[in-house]
Amino acid sequence: MTGRRVLVLLLLCSFAVLLPAIETKRPLNGDQELKLRETDAAITVSGETFSYAFSKGNGLIGSVVVLGREISVGPIPDLVLAEHFNQDFSTYAARRETSARVRTVTAAPERVVIEAEGAYAGEAGNKFPLTYRISYDISIDGVVLVAVTNTATADCSFRWLTLSGGAVRPEYAKFLNWMPDQSTAQTTRYLFQPVADKEDKLLAGVWLPWIWIGDQNRGLEVTTWNVGSQTYNQLDSTSRRDQNEMFIVRREPAGVRWENFLVRRTLVYARKGWQRGGEFVLAVTPSKRFEPYHALFKGAHLGPHQHVASLTLPDEERIRTLARNGYDLMVGMANWRSGEYVPLNDADLRRTIDLCHKYGMKIIPYVTLVDLSHATETHRLHGEEWAIEPTTEYAKAGAAGFRDPAIEAAYRNDPEMETTLMCPGAPGWREHWKKTIDRALSDYDFDGLYIDFWYGRMACENVRHGCGGRFRKHTVLGSRDMLTYAYNRVKAKKPDGIIKANTNTLATALVTSLVDIRLVGESIDITKLDPHSRQWLYSSYRLGEPTEFLWARSQWNREQRLAFAALINFLPKYYERPPFEPRVGFDDFDVYRFLEAAKGDWRLGISGDGHLAVKPAEVAANTVKLGENVLATLINTGESAITGEVEVRPKWMAYEPLSERLLETGSGILKVELGPGAYRHVLMTESPGKPRLLFALGARARASENWDAGRRRLRFSVDGVEGARIRFAVYCELPVKSVRNARGESVAFEGNSAGRLVRFEASHEPGAGFELQF
Repeated sequence: MTGRRVLVLLLLCSFAVLLPAIETKRPLNGDQELKLRETDAAITVSGETFSYAFSKGNGLIGSVVVLGREISVGPIPDLVLAEHFNQDFSTYAARRETSARVRTVTAAPERVVIEAEGAYAGEAGNKFPLTYRISYDISIDGVVLVAVTNTATADCSFRWLTLSGGAVRPEYAKFLNWMPDQSTAQTTRYLFQPVADKEDKLLAGVWLPWIWIGDQNRGLEVTTWNVGSQTYNQLDSTSRRDQNEMFIVRREPAGVRWENFLVRRTLVYARKGWQRGGEFVLAVTPSKRFEPYHALFKGAHLGPHQHVASLTLPDEERIRTLARNGYDLMVGMANWRSGEYVPLNDADLRRTIDLCHKYGMKIIPYVTLVDLSHATETHRLHGEEWAIEPTTEYAKAGAAGFRDPAIEAAYRNDPEMETTLMCPGAPGWREHWKKTIDRALSDYDFDGLYIDFWYGRMACENVRHGCGGRFRKHTVLGSRDMLTYAYNRVKAKKPDGIIKANTNTLATALVTSLVDIRLVGESIDITKLDPHSRQWLYSSYRLGEPTEFLWARSQWNREQRLAFAALINFLPKYYERPPFEPRVGFDDFDVYRFLEAAKGDWRLGISGDGHLAVKPAEVAANTVKLGENVLATLINTGESAITGEVEVRPKWMAYEPLSERLLETGSGILKVELGPGAYRHVLMTESPGKPRLLFALGARARASENWDAGRRRLRFSVDGVEGARIRFAVYCELPVKSVRNARGESVAFEGNSAGRLVRFEASHEPGAGFELQF
């Protein structure tokens, strides 16, 4: 073993106690790989959406850049020490250090580790006899595990010492998202609010496991999973009530600042060699670029979510019907016990997987991150040891007869109907879960996983596996380890595989960077949220992924749901169990798919970064730019009818695919009437000087197209599911003599009053095309 390798191992081992061993997310392409650049002043680590610059003077993060914009102000972590009751009197700070030792320990495409050591300095440059050592473990998604260790170099005393601190620039600090103080709470719900201009202290608590500060496009988050190393007091003799506020978020002129204390207003005598430290995670939003490919999946949730006594899987006709109706992602079909994931319907499951692939559908089974069935041997052996405590157990009340108090009192157990939540912080559970996922992915040709997350139970006090402590422990690092493992295995098997997760409003990059499609809405009535919270808790565009909506508790009608989904998510993806019935119409997915919109540049109107000039302000315009063409979705965000106006380039035309009509653009302004909350799709493209296939609703893409001017003949074909109903629209200024299919048979067609559109319908035959004679 070389001397350099020994040094690297020693440096890594020196932080092994502080930083938990978790799986590292692996890059899928060169854009995701970490890039490292070193100058005399700094070491910069860059990823797909971010860069961190580590100052060689003090070893702190001097700059955080997200999507090309610097969002931080001042260093992170802004470590400060003070000796007096007044924290601001005669402070020593890591930011004043000028001769820190900073070095790169590990530099790989998926992971970079940087270590820094320095001393706390006063305003005059005088050093306090306390040094800091920081390890930064950076992943490809901008997640940085930070471990801080302080060591006394001589006997000393002090009252204040920070664990982490930093600030987000005011122009980006528009919203605050957080998990409530867990020193008293037993649930991990998430809260959200705009940052009001008149407020100073925005948030405070003893233990805030997670906060996020940002705007509609980017942000910065801090996660603290354990506060057992912190020291603080409560002065009973004072009327002040903030003595135990260990985590504070304030609005200041320079931005919104957070500060998390390691020692707060408590006299600490530190002998030479005294050590105290802690850990936190810094992460960025978005942690990955938005991938339109995942936005175009139209999912059918057929279940089961838990093991059932009997299950009949759909036959070929039903699967073919779903495919013809535009569904290309099936969730479920594996009948297995939670936490065991051994199918009890092996033969039927394999048949169904093959049929889904035959008709171009992906299939992913339902698993949960934490459920373990009582009917498994694993639960009998380890259930008490691995469980999240306070224990959370799920039983089907109706099946157990709990509606009758007498039956409930006599109830004992039904293992097949019950599960208990296991803790991601339990190493044994994580290893067991990984083995079950390996087996499921290796034994069956699944295209990914659907993972139920139980985001409301993310803190645990079960000391049997190492949780607990002063309060409890936040389990998100364990969850990240499990999700990363699943993500790496899925993508290694199939790079286009799908990780879909029910994360609800949980928005930490530790989780969202590992999820391709995010399900939001369980246990939430969207009508009860204020407009800001509703928009940003549900929108996943800023997180780099699409949202699927679970509307079970919403009081909105269908039109309201679809309009809101289009506003924040481009497409109204929603959780549903579709009927096995022939297609009766076309939808938003048909519009996007024919244009192969996944290849375009997607811009969300409410992000303030669109391709089109639109008015009035109540109209939002989502756009997808495809070469010189623009697909625009115009949404009325107001409560009354309105006319939206869009500037149109000269020689452009506008076509509305779902209504199959050309819109007037002669004045250079496209005017679109929109009812309250309504939306409309419009394709804006240059007027062709020849006949052209404008749209084929129900097709997956345009396969080929050829115009023969000499023979006045247009030929084309499209890609689709065999037997699917497809509606064609051809733009032409010449009169059409005939339309024929590949067998030479005449196809009935219709024109419009303007004489520029020809429309017809057909059942799709793979490889076959059409010929129009003019």
